[in-house]
Amino acid sequence: TSFPNPTNPYKIVSDQVDLTNYLGEKKGLANALSGFFDTVFASQIAAGSTGTRQISLTAVYAYALTTVPGGYEPLVAKFPLALVPQYDYPVASGASFVQQFAGFVEDQAKLAGIASEAGWYGFEFTVYSSLGTDTANRPLLTFENLVYPLADGP
Repeated sequence: TSFPNPTNPYKIVSDQVDLTNYLGEKKGLANALSGFFDTVFASQIAAGSTGTRQISLTAVYAYALTTVPGGYEPLVAKFPLALVPQYDYPVASGASFVQQFAGFVEDQAKLAGIASEAGWYGFEFTVYSSLGTDTANRPLLTFENLVYPLADGP
């Protein structure tokens, strides 16, 4: 954890987070991302928030090039699929954005000829502070290693 200034803590979560843990009843990338977003913004949703939060989001397709003996991390190749540099995410009604983003990621993977039975989608997700006027430069929370495994995942 680092603190860019005294009023704005910044938490970086670098541990791998498996998005399939957020699926619920329905399957698919869009439902996994929706479940994750709903978890991150749960307190604001429960409070009936009608506001927005600045977020950024990137997506890659990743796959292991080799396996490494001895429990070490494998060498991984990443192919960029999507970038949302800044977006005003409507906390209470963001499901349509999540659905569109997931669809875009899957469409880009198909256009690139990416195999749907190997590797995983990887995401980095940042929520920015809503305090003050210069919120675009003040990240509050970043998840660096969100993964949605395809058949053989990370």
